[in-house]
Amino acid sequence: AYVFVMNSVYEMSGIDRSVTKCIFADGIMSVSLLRKLGIEGTCNLILDRYHLVEVDWPKVFGWHYSHIKKLMKNMVESNSEDEFITIFEDIRRRCPNEKHQEY
Repeated sequence: AYVFVMNSVYEMSGIDRSVTKCIFADGIMSVSLLRKLGIEGTCNLILDRYHLVEVDWPKVFGWHYSHIKKLMKNMVESNSEDEFITIFEDIRRRCPNEKHQEY
């Protein structure tokens, strides 16, 4: 649905999608949106951390979220790509099912 909406915005406005430099989102959108729009190399996705950590992820991970919340928050606030990847891999190992591991 978001791809359709964004494509419609570009079509109706007549603005070239390459001028889009960032999209702010609450966690529902992901980098796959940028790929589908063909702007992943020129646009950044900026996520609203509060809603991601306090609203979106608790819905996605359900009861298991309380066990990984601190790690998830540390991942979002990581200071380097290496730190992010290390925490991300730890979270994946702790997730109980493949659906959550692939999220």
